[in-house]
Amino acid sequence: MYRFFITLIGCFISGCVTTVVPTGSADRIFHDDLFEAASTPVHAEDALTVSDAMRHYAQDQLLHSMDGVNRNDVRTLFVRKTYQKGELKLDYDASQTRTAAQAFESKSGNCLSLVLLTSAMAKEIGLSVQYQSVVVKPDWNRKNNFFVSIDHVNLVISDPLARVISWPREITIDFLPSEVAQAMETTTIDEKTVLAMYSNNRAIESLMDGKINDSYWWARESLRQDSNFPNAYITLGVIFREISRADLSEQVLSQLADLAPDNTAMLANRILVLRELGKIQEAEKLADRLARLDPHPPMSYFKQAQKEMVEGHFEIAKRLFEKEIERDPDRQEYEFGLALAYFKLRDNVHAYQHMYRAFELSTNLPVHDLYKAKLEKLKSLGVQ
Repeated sequence: MYRFFITLIGCFISGCVTTVVPTGSADRIFHDDLFEAASTPVHAEDALTVSDAMRHYAQDQLLHSMDGVNRNDVRTLFVRKTYQKGELKLDYDASQTRTAAQAFESKSGNCLSLVLLTSAMAKEIGLSVQYQSVVVKPDWNRKNNFFVSIDHVNLVISDPLARVISWPREITIDFLPSEVAQAMETTTIDEKTVLAMYSNNRAIESLMDGKINDSYWWARESLRQDSNFPNAYITLGVIFREISRADLSEQVLSQLADLAPDNTAMLANRILVLRELGKIQEAEKLADRLARLDPHPPMSYFKQAQKEMVEGHFEIAKRLFEKEIERDPDRQEYEFGLALAYFKLRDNVHAYQHMYRAFELSTNLPVHDLYKAKLEKLKSLGVQ
């Protein structure tokens, strides 16, 4: 089955490792006439709107507690009251990307929602905000027919009223462990890019939910915010392919190819589109290029391991599952596959260990129950 490669802005107060491309108009790749109106208003600026409840909280809980506090300590106090003391009692929820106001109201959100909330609240009490993309290897996940890449961003807050000699002048907020975050390379990005990230997230989430019209308008909004944002081009290309307009998908992806020729997600999608259009020779040329840039694409070892399992080559499958886990150690489906390989090799002790690891990593209740049943089965065979 063909897969689409798109990029979601998700974990660890998320953002994107953004490829900067020359500024240009994206208007010629829009085709509004092919889509119905969105089911809800599509305005990226809403992502940072401060609600009355947020404003009251900033006044009563934040600013009030800062009366008499030295301006040099305001940033530290803001972080402590907002996150370290947990006064907002925020829960992590990756189900959707919320606006700052929605995250505040529900006391939950994915990481991009939390960076929006942090930014809005910081600015409400007079702090300055700077966004940074964090250069990390993309974390790929699979959802239905899509491979989704999750990239990262963090947030730096400073106080324009603090004395210049104050230390620290800036505080970085990042949900990664501090020793990891400090070691990472970062690049400053504009707020318009963050809003483009938010819109692109909404486009992908709508696409996952089968809301193709909403998805189009959010992808369009993402490019309206920042026409230099590559991920939105990719999402728009996927949307056109979903409505059987491979010709329009190729138009979008070829424009991105002129701007970012080494973007592997673009190449992977464009290969599929060119094959659908019957341009086999051009597709194969790009496939060779992609193979040189990314010889082991997302989940390639996992897919090969599944094939080896079907063919009864359990030792080979085991090694392939182990290679996939080595480069992505926190995926329940990899651990489950490895457990099955060990079971087929009659090594029930290791099968139990990896099945338990899959059980720990699973967040979907039916899958969680399946793993639990498998563990009980292994226990019945005398494995503890």
